[in-house]
Amino acid sequence: MRLIGLKRINCLLGKTPETDIWLSAWINEMKTNTWLDAQRIIKSYPSAQYLEPSVFIFAVSDSGSSIRLTLCFTKRVAVISDVINSYE
Repeated sequence: MRLIGLKRINCLLGKTPETDIWLSAWINEMKTNTWLDAQRIIKSYPSAQYLEPSVFIFAVSDSGSSIRLTLCFTKRVAVISDVINSYE
C-alpha cells in the first residue's frame, strides 16, 4: 500500500529503541502488504482498534502513543491521520 503521512510519526522516533524497532516493522508491513479488507488487518494486528469503516488505531509498542490510520482498500492507500499520545 502507499503510506501517506509518515512525517506525522517523526515525534515518535527516538523515544526508545523498542519504539523505533516497532515503527520500522510497522511501516514496512504497511508498505509491503496489500490489505484487502478490515478483517485481514485485525487478524494481523489483534491489538488494533477498529473504529469505523477503514479507520484503525494501532498502539505503538509500550510508548503510550497510538497511530490513527485511515485506509482506502480499493485504491491501496493508507493515511496516517494522527498520532495520539496518552500522556497529553
